[in-house]
Amino acid sequence: MLINIKNKEVELKFTFNSFKYMGDFDISALAEMESKPFKVVPVIEVLLNGAVNSNPKIRFYEKDVQAFIEGYVEAEESLADLLEFLMTSLQESTFFKALQKSNRNNK
Repeated sequence: MLINIKNKEVELKFTFNSFKYMGDFDISALAEMESKPFKVVPVIEVLLNGAVNSNPKIRFYEKDVQAFIEGYVEAEESLADLLEFLMTSLQESTFFKALQKSNRNNK
């Protein structure tokens, strides 16, 4: 998926560099979204911050991500669709798969 953020076209993807920006990601927030629907915004912020910062040579800040999300909502785009895309991309990323393997091997 390509998005326009800070007048730059950026492909949303997850690389090793992405995970440097996702240290505060709380997977339990995904379960809470059903009973606390506004949790979707902080979850999308963290995931999107990682996805737009996949390239170590290009840096976007939290305020850039927040501005994008605000514009996205104002354009009446679906946050649910964006979240689904981000979660699918995260699960399919090489680094995330490697983390899952190492967690299984540690059990």
